[in-house]
Amino acid sequence: MRLCHGLTLCRLSRPRGKHVQIFFPRPCCPKCASEELEWVESSGDGEVFSYSTVRRSVKFPEFSDDVPYLVGHIDLEEGIRMFSMIVEATEADIQMGTPVEVVFDHVTDEITLPKFSLK
Repeated sequence: MRLCHGLTLCRLSRPRGKHVQIFFPRPCCPKCASEELEWVESSGDGEVFSYSTVRRSVKFPEFSDDVPYLVGHIDLEEGIRMFSMIVEATEADIQMGTPVEVVFDHVTDEITLPKFSLK
C-alpha cells in the first residue's frame, strides 16, 4: 500500500463479511443492497486492460499542458476496473496486460489523484 501524506488513499468498499469489491464508492452494495459497507485496502497493483492517447484537451483546459497523455482502463488485483491516467510511459511501452502500480498526484491540499505507472 502506498501512502500520501500519511493517509491510506487506495481503498475500496465491500459489504461486511463478503468478498465482492465495490468501485466507485456508493451508499449500498449494487449486488445485495447491503448498507453495511467497510473499507478495505487495495494493493494498488494491476494491469492495463485497454488504453488510448489523448492528443487534445478540449473540455478540460486544466489538462492542456499534459497533452499528449495516456489514459487507460486498469484491472486491479482486487477484481475491479478503473479509468485513470498512465504516467511516465509512452504508447510504445504499453500493451494490454502490462503490469502497473498506483502513484498519487498531489494536485492541491484537497485533491489527490490516483494515477498508474509501469511496474
